[in-house]
Amino acid sequence: MQVPGSLYSNLFLPPPSTDGIMVESLVWNVIIERVPDHYVIPDLQVAAPFLDSQSLPKQR
Repeated sequence: MQVPGSLYSNLFLPPPSTDGIMVESLVWNVIIERVPDHYVIPDLQVAAPFLDSQSLPKQR
């Protein structure tokens, strides 16, 4: 089933701002189930050298 991509914006750093993109919910629900709660794309450990450390979310 196609759903708005914004339902999965919490996975992205920064969240995408593009409206109107539809994604396949079955695929994205599997992704959500398999990644850790704190996971974002790109992975914070990969992105950290390129980002201001003050703007990174706190990990649990």
